[in-house]
Amino acid sequence: SNAINNLQASNLSSLSFSNTKSFADNSNGISSTGAVTLKSTGDITLNGALTTTASNGHISLIADTEKDGSGVVIVSNNITTSGANLSFGDGSTINFGGATTQVGGDVYVQGSSLVTWSTSTGSITVNGQTLIGNSQGLSVNSGGGNVTFNGSIDSANRYEGIYVS
Repeated sequence: SNAINNLQASNLSSLSFSNTKSFADNSNGISSTGAVTLKSTGDITLNGALTTTASNGHISLIADTEKDGSGVVIVSNNITTSGANLSFGDGSTINFGGATTQVGGDVYVQGSSLVTWSTSTGSITVNGQTLIGNSQGLSVNSGGGNVTFNGSIDSANRYEGIYVS
């Protein structure tokens, strides 16, 4: 299927990667001192941690760049910035079944250990639906930065309340 299934990168000054198929990183993950932008026409699967260590190390994850409604960001490990922003999707929309819906920013959180998104003071923006299929849940910590979910937050494995502090 021409998919990349073992992407790994460390000690980078920045990373911008676009692929015309779905791709996945391996369990060693991706670390960078600068910005990380990952784009795919299909799915982006993050099996390992994704970390940036500079205050300008923004992370942008955009699936479904063809805007046909067939791509999602699948997260099973932590995503961390040091004061930079984290975004899923870019706010693009399509008309799907007569309704306008966002594409490219849908997120599916999976795994059996707690997944944490942490930005110190950076903003966190999800431009799509967030599905939590992880039995230990998702922790979102912006350290005072804005957190915006521009779509629903739904359980993908069982139905329980969402605690907001």
